[in-house]
Amino acid sequence: MSNDPKDLMQLEPSREIGAAGCCRNPKCSSPPRLSVADLHRRCMTLEDERRRLAREIAQRRGGETAEGRRLIEREWAVIREIGNLLELMQTTPARTIDDVAALVDLALDIEFDASSPDLFLQERPWTLRLLLALRNLAPDVEISWLRRQSSHAVNLVAEIFAPVPGETD
Repeated sequence: MSNDPKDLMQLEPSREIGAAGCCRNPKCSSPPRLSVADLHRRCMTLEDERRRLAREIAQRRGGETAEGRRLIEREWAVIREIGNLLELMQTTPARTIDDVAALVDLALDIEFDASSPDLFLQERPWTLRLLLALRNLAPDVEISWLRRQSSHAVNLVAEIFAPVPGETD
């Protein structure tokens, strides 16, 4: 298995991801560990899948059918894999601004309870400032917490990261 994040996205839950390039010996010739940002991308993909599965299970009224039971089993596998990834991210060194941005996104997602997007925009100026700075330094890192907090009425990603007229980098 390679350490390319694209290959990582193809893994089934709980298979080899935890051991991907995990050798801590500096003299070891195995490939380097996956970065926090790589692990974060995989974790957010799984979280999106978990949310989709939860909606589908609710629509089917749980595990009343074989398909419903299969969906529940898949959801549990995804939840276990998310847990494995979070555990791995806690021990993986943050070496780049992309890694730091990924950790901020995780902290927001896990520890920040925003009851409404308006609350976030109006009453959290320092968090907003942090997100703007991270976006400027790491434009390719998705702040998935913002995407999940957005509603049909308010697109936080577009609103927060929209270019300001007359402002240059």
